[in-house]
Amino acid sequence: MRLMASADPMAAAEVYYKDEKTSIKSEQLLEEQAKRDAKAYFKAHGVFWTTMGATLISPAAGLATGAATSAVSPNINTDYNPNRHLMKEAAYREAYQKYAKRRKVGKAAAGFGVGAAILGVVYMVAASVEAGG
Repeated sequence: MRLMASADPMAAAEVYYKDEKTSIKSEQLLEEQAKRDAKAYFKAHGVFWTTMGATLISPAAGLATGAATSAVSPNINTDYNPNRHLMKEAAYREAYQKYAKRRKVGKAAAGFGVGAAILGVVYMVAASVEAGG
């Protein structure tokens, strides 16, 4: 038990679930579980902040950065998913990738939106200071 506690959770899960049988037989149920798991466990690390930061520099740069980070397929092997053993099922894996990509695109869009809103506020404040002063 002590050895497992010090191991990386993903490595431990991969070894533990390697020979486990899938308990879900229906493709529809696998896809529904993949959707729930992607929503709960997939983290698009850095996509929001990268897109927002680039948008603050230039809206065009933010749009390009958001598009580029969204175009790259999500790496589903690095996130912590307790149902990782289901990845061996094609229906689950494809659905998980699909919903993880949606989350990643959503984070990029949110980063662009927040960056554009902040930039708009900065421009309005700068214009009002210039007009009033």
